Amino acid sequence: MKDVARLDSALCDKTMRPIFLNLLSSAECIVEIEKENSSNKFLSWLLIRAVKVRYFYISRDVDEELGVQYMKKYGSLVTKIVRERVRSQGGKSKDFGLKIVKQAFDHGNLACLKCYDLSAASLDEILSRCESLRELHVGLSFEDRSAQMLNHHAPLPSISDLYVSDNPHIALSVISLCPNLRKLNLYAHAHQADSYFAEIAGKCRRIQFLCLRGVHSTAFTTMATLCTDIVNLDLSFAMVTDDTVESVAENLKHLRRLNIEHCFVLTNASLQSLAHHRVVMLEALWLSGNFRITSEAVLVLKSKKPALDVHYRLSLNPEKLKPTDFTVCTVLKVFDLVHFFPIAAQFQALTVLCCCTGTRNPPVEIDYTTLTEIVRRLPCLHTVVAYAHNLLPVQSALNSLPVARKIRLTCNSACLSVDLHDFPV
Repeated sequence: MKDVARLDSALCDKTMRPIFLNLLSSAECIVEIEKENSSNKFLSWLLIRAVKVRYFYISRDVDEELGVQYMKKYGSLVTKIVRERVRSQGGKSKDFGLKIVKQAFDHGNLACLKCYDLSAASLDEILSRCESLRELHVGLSFEDRSAQMLNHHAPLPSISDLYVSDNPHIALSVISLCPNLRKLNLYAHAHQADSYFAEIAGKCRRIQFLCLRGVHSTAFTTMATLCTDIVNLDLSFAMVTDDTVESVAENLKHLRRLNIEHCFVLTNASLQSLAHHRVVMLEALWLSGNFRITSEAVLVLKSKKPALDVHYRLSLNPEKLKPTDFTVCTVLKVFDLVHFFPIAAQFQALTVLCCCTGTRNPPVEIDYTTLTEIVRRLPCLHTVVAYAHNLLPVQSALNSLPVARKIRLTCNSACLSVDLHDFPV
């Protein structure tokens, strides 16, 4: 949202009003902070025009009283709230926006809350009000050891999707309150003892998605024998071994998607274990950064399951990717189209291309001409994900392709399940 006046014009057009209201009510409401208090102008506009939204974004400069006023009037329709992360600059309290969240909880319809950089006291308040929540994503300071304050809460059977980052002490307390977890993401819990993960496994035996990204522990061999219902598993950047993958292959009979990106000690033996035990069920495999795994081993795996999607990320320096890797890649994230262009024709099996230039800091505009030429060279490509504020120029460029090439264009990677957390369980 950059211009409230333009939005208001669209809303006041009689022919556009029904379409526009439907769009606002079903789309996520994200406010780009380009000028001071622009989000507050947007909130005022929502109130004046009685625009109802299901998804609500709390920015760092929010006027909490306006937000509370909106929730009192229309909060019964809000099902998802995402709060902007606290930044080190500006001295903003970790508890900003909490009044709005509390007001939304009063209606009993809030199903998803993503609120990072919280204090333990704020989390305590949230847990006391979240009977309706199904998805809770929170982040807390590692230094905050106030886990004991959470022990008095009643169980939270409605929560099935839990993300707790940075603080293992509080994570274990929250997990203990959620008996029906199906998705669990423990980000930045790197250096915990094996006993910590074994205790979690004992509390979460029915989980179907597990992310242990960056974990430095050998405990997953034990977890694999306890959490046997896992469908999607993310072990990227973790200190796992071939024995770990063998345990995964032997015990996780429902495993369909596995992320082992940047697990540097893995060798071809890991893929041999998958080929022997899990090849029938396996649908997708993330492999970037595993330099001891050769493309020959991937090809053997794919020969047993030709429909297997192999995901890679191409860094700004494509020379780091071995030439033999190109033939096995079906889904690719690219951060620089210009560098990718000279080698694009070698990715003959590629079906989905994600252009991540807009996610760089500072963002880089997509080179539409280069993108179109890349698409021409990839006969199996059917989808392009482009992170751009305006997709119309990208679509116009792709429309220059022959009519026979039907390329799907989107800016939403979640709808394509490009990332493992986006897949259903």
